[in-house]
This record gives sequence, C-alpha cells and structure tokens, in this order.
Amino acid sequence: DNGSGAVAISSTVTPGGYALNFGVENAIYIEDNTRNSFAVSNVGAPASSNGFWTNNVIVSPGGLQGNAQTSAFTNNTIIGSNAYRAPSVGHVDTADLVVIGEQAAGEALLSTGDVIIGKKAFYQSSSVLSAGFAGNVVIGRNAASGTTGLKEGVVVIGSDAALAGVGQGATIIGAGAADGVGSTNNINSVVIGSKAIATGFTGDLSLGVFIGHEVQNFTSTANVIESVVIGANARTSGRRSVVLGSRASNVIGDNQFVVGSATVGYEAGSVTTEANSSSKVWNVVINGVQQKILLA
Repeated sequence: DNGSGAVAISSTVTPGGYALNFGVENAIYIEDNTRNSFAVSNVGAPASSNGFWTNNVIVSPGGLQGNAQTSAFTNNTIIGSNAYRAPSVGHVDTADLVVIGEQAAGEALLSTGDVIIGKKAFYQSSSVLSAGFAGNVVIGRNAASGTTGLKEGVVVIGSDAALAGVGQGATIIGAGAADGVGSTNNINSVVIGSKAIATGFTGDLSLGVFIGHEVQNFTSTANVIESVVIGANARTSGRRSVVLGSRASNVIGDNQFVVGSATVGYEAGSVTTEANSSSKVWNVVINGVQQKILLA
C-alpha cells in the first residue's frame, strides 16, 4: 500500500473485469472472457472507465498513459516499464501492435501492425500509415530512437541502428548502422552492415543502396543520393554513382561507375594494353584509375 488506500479486489472499476488495486491505482487487471485481456499497470483513469478492451496483453508500469483505450485498441502486446507511454502528439488507439522493452516507443505515435522491440527503440517517432504501406519494424536497443515526423514502411534492426533517426521507407540493418545520418537524410534508402555509414557521415543518402561492413564510413556531409555502394569500406563522394568492391572509392564526382580499389590486394581483375579502335567509349574507374571501355 502506498498510504493512499488499501489493497483490494474490485469488480466495479472497469466494465466486465476485475482489478487488484494498490491504493488509488489499478495494478493487476483482468477482462472477462468476452474481451480476454490481461494487464499489469498503474494506469488509472483509462482503465477505470474503458478497461483494456479485446485480446490485449499489457505488462507496463507507467505505460499507456496517453491512450483513450477505445474499442479500436485490440490484439496488442505491450511489455516493458513506460512502454508506449504518452507522446506529446497524443496516442491514437490502434491494433496488432507488438511493443517490448523499457521505454520502447515511449513517446511514439504508432499505427496498426507496428513491431517495436528494444529499450528506447523508436522512442520519439510517430507513425501514420497510408494505404498500401506495411507497418514499421524496429528492433534493437535505441534503434531509431531519435526519429521524428510521420514514418511508414520502416525496417530498422540493430543496436543503435539509425540512432539519430530514420526516414520514411528506409531499411537499415546492422549494429550502429546509419547512426548519425538523421531522419531527413535516409528516406527510402537501404543500409546493411555493421557500422555501415557510421557517425562521421551525415550527408544525404536518400534513395540509395549501401551494403557492407563500414560502407560509406568516413566523415563527410556530401550529398550522395541515388547511389549504389557495395563492399566493405567502399565509399562515394558523388551522387547517382555505382561503386562496387571492397575499399572501392569514388572521389571524382557525380554519375560515376567505379569497380575495384586502388589498394594493393583489393583490385577487381586487371587492365591490359591492347590495340583496338572504336568510336564510342565508356568512362569508368577501375582499381582507382580512370579508364575508357571501348564500345561497338
């Protein structure tokens, strides 16, 4: 007892359910067999007036402070201290959520089908879905915790992945991946790899594909939108470029095609000298050297 009231079992504080009260707040709550919900929480007013509705499992001391918990609040699993607590934007009751972890989605506005797992995962985000978009999946300690604004179709997996925020439609996978980029600079991008696009890079990589351990991992604010960079430690400083190979690097500019690295042992094949003629050439970078590929 907290001194404000006795421990008691009540069947009247919520419609069709039972609550074990500690003082003035509901601590353990069970809906009747028509709703099939179970909750362990210190939520006061919402539980007293509306209950926890249908097929919900809630174990969240301090959680759900902002929910109206109307009949739209169904089929949810919310577990963790202060999970899905009370965002400044206000909750919208929804269904089919999985929220697990201390302060997971703590200040978030979620939408149907969102899966949020990890301490402070998706902490400051808001999610409002449009027709045809899947729910968000965010898994990992602090994953996408700094995200703000409306988000949909997001997949973030990894401890501290997208730590500074995730943009709409982005897929970011890997411990520490894109941790310093921010919500507006990774829209509809794909980033895969541990420490891929780590803290030093804060430029715009929207609509790009970056795959590999420590890919694009250098200090820069360059705009590299719509680029494809694949390979461990591969990087580009230009937009709309294709960079392939471990340690491959585009330092020339926009719209480049780069294969292989100038670093000994990381070349992609070799270039030989032959006598040929052609009226067309393709300017590319091979193993760190600008070359011309003859075309028929």
